[in-house]
Amino acid sequence: PDGAQLCVDVSQRQRQPQPPVELRPVTPAAPPQPSYPPGAEAAKLNFRSVELTGNTAIPTGDPARAWADMAGRDLPAAAAYDLAATLTGLYRNRGYVFSTVIVPDDLVARGLPEGVLRLQVIEGFVGQVRFQSEAPLSARIQEEAQAIARERPLTIGTLERQLLIINDIPGVTAQAFFQPAGPPGATVLTLNVARRPVTGFVGIQNRVSRLLGHALIEGRVSLNNPLGLDDSHTLLLQTTDRARLRSVGYAYDQPLGIDGLALNLFLGRIESKTAFPE
Repeated sequence: PDGAQLCVDVSQRQRQPQPPVELRPVTPAAPPQPSYPPGAEAAKLNFRSVELTGNTAIPTGDPARAWADMAGRDLPAAAAYDLAATLTGLYRNRGYVFSTVIVPDDLVARGLPEGVLRLQVIEGFVGQVRFQSEAPLSARIQEEAQAIARERPLTIGTLERQLLIINDIPGVTAQAFFQPAGPPGATVLTLNVARRPVTGFVGIQNRVSRLLGHALIEGRVSLNNPLGLDDSHTLLLQTTDRARLRSVGYAYDQPLGIDGLALNLFLGRIESKTAFPE
């Protein structure tokens, strides 16, 4: 039998993270190890209460449990740095990987005259997006990257999703690099974007019915962005070693908008000649 197939698919792309996406620096979700200044472990402070400022993503009531047992106790100043590390870990475990909690610089020298430990939350965000690319970038790629800068504070979910959507554009590979700059919490995101105008694949496999042959030979070649719309046009060919299966197909892929929606069109023809054993 032989036949032709036409398939049109409009779908929301939801794919797993791919190796080309590189995040620098890599920030652990677990609480970071605190770094104590000189004298922090020897200095004793009377902790009456803790005040948290700068937190907009997480209400104060959530992290308050972390310092509930500190009130009214004489503890080394190092306990304040342990608390800041714990609260930083709370932020990162909720996806705010660029956020941190800091202790006053003069805590050890000044102490706590009023018994109030004031911790400041620095909620991280991308303040600027820069691009490095040898080829002109489409407006779609630039807008998808700017979506990362619009979220404040930035979550790992938004960061990963936007980078995956950019890398999902046919022929595009984007790597992300981060560098602190500007006001506290601000980071400059540099995207190194490369686009291959032609991609292809040739392979052979033995996962084929013995009625059709012993090996399947397949090839694919794609023209990426020929119309300047981030589109892709692909020619697919398949045959078996005994030529009992032959297929040819054309696939068209077109992103729609900047939210991962895509139009996929496929037109193909398949011919097969099955040889049944006697």
